[in-house]
Amino acid sequence: MRDVSHTFPTHLLFFSAVFHLRFFSRANRMIIARNPIDLSHTHPSLSVVKWWLISATRANSIMDYTDQIFREESFANADCEGASFVRCKFYNCDFSRANLTEALFEDCTFIEAGDVIGCQFDYAQLRDASFKHCDLSMGVMRGANLLGAEFRHCNLKGVDFTRAQFENYITPTTYFCAVYITNCNLSYANLTGAKLEKCDLFENRWIETALQGATLRGADLSRGEFSADVWGEFDMRDANLCHVDLDGLDIRRVDMSGVMICEWQQAQLLAPFGLTVMPD
Repeated sequence: MRDVSHTFPTHLLFFSAVFHLRFFSRANRMIIARNPIDLSHTHPSLSVVKWWLISATRANSIMDYTDQIFREESFANADCEGASFVRCKFYNCDFSRANLTEALFEDCTFIEAGDVIGCQFDYAQLRDASFKHCDLSMGVMRGANLLGAEFRHCNLKGVDFTRAQFENYITPTTYFCAVYITNCNLSYANLTGAKLEKCDLFENRWIETALQGATLRGADLSRGEFSADVWGEFDMRDANLCHVDLDGLDIRRVDMSGVMICEWQQAQLLAPFGLTVMPD
């Protein structure tokens, strides 16, 4: 095929691409976004057209992926707001500083079997994002904005939440927290210093979770599973601890002001002092 790139002005190619993009079907636009044609070998300036096509496609269509595999892909700094990923697999992918506001991930996997580190979400924008039935184990969410995000039935084992934001400051000293983490495995996760006040955090597994300096005041921690060594590491005043095994919790050393527990838990707390709680 004759190469005519040297005779056809680049700016006309650009506007031709714009014109044809308007009439592409959604399916074709998604193909371009996922597998853009590399035109850079025909003319150095054509790379501008290629990248414009990618950004325009993402701006004018909904990113909707099902049963896809992404291996060592970089979503860093990408605008994926409102994107939907169902039954997708992400192996060694980088979402650092990506805009994933209101994105949906359902039945997705973010780590390959045998790997010791998952995907990177450093400083990603994850406000109101939704993760349902996902495996995010060993992932990194350092500094990520997670205000309003939800994690339902997810594996969060070993996830690094260092400096992640679950709170929104109204004034320098006034803030509110909003995140929903339920039925998840948070074992060995790093939540040091996290602010999770008055959040839904019920039916989670907290084995060897790093909670030093964290505040879970007023949070719903009911039906959770805690290892004995975490008690006293975080502020749990006014929290709901109903139906939680309180083994290892020493009420002489931990401030339990306003904490809600069930009647049977009273006996568990008082047993170390030789007291037996009898039913009424």
